[in-house]
Amino acid sequence: MQSAVPSASSHPLALPALKRCARSLKLLFPNETAATVAADPTVPYRLLIQTLDALRADDQGELFPEFNIAVTAASASSK
Repeated sequence: MQSAVPSASSHPLALPALKRCARSLKLLFPNETAATVAADPTVPYRLLIQTLDALRADDQGELFPEFNIAVTAASASSK
């Protein structure tokens, strides 16, 4: 299942929104422990780590502590 939230680089509330989205998904799939994160090479490493941290847990507990990371091709608009 794919779920999209605003980019953290373009919207300051994106990481809290990601946590809320992840919590909603965790409620739907309580036994799932892994999340797949896809990023193109232009995504700053710091933003990737912040994203993984947001998916790992929230104030209610564990969300998705395991990760699959995919590197995608840079979009035409970022070239």
